[in-house]
Amino acid sequence: MQYIFKEVENNKISRQWYDNIVSQSDIIKYFKNKRDNNTHEKKVETKKGIDIQLTNNNSDAKAIAVFCYFFNDWIKGEDVLELCDKYLKELTEIKNEYKTKIIKIIDNGHGTSKNYISHQNR
Repeated sequence: MQYIFKEVENNKISRQWYDNIVSQSDIIKYFKNKRDNNTHEKKVETKKGIDIQLTNNNSDAKAIAVFCYFFNDWIKGEDVLELCDKYLKELTEIKNEYKTKIIKIIDNGHGTSKNYISHQNR
């Protein structure tokens, strides 16, 4: 997101698109804030959860412990892996929209593209 921001920050139309994308997604907003805080203030904190699953196959009972990690301040329930998977999917959609729509606005005389995204292979 920071590379896209660098390209759109000086263009009114593309900057509005960026601000809308960030404000409409709780996941994008969360990770943007996490990145800003982690870089400038403190590390990301997690907590570990344990889920005990009992199985009973032909009188052979077993207990299986499954460990999950959660971000301390994410209240919607997804564990770290699940939330990161959703985040990466949203980032891919944003990158694709940026490449197909927004970069054309920047390159068509409404601003200048520094092509951070293409250089970062994102």
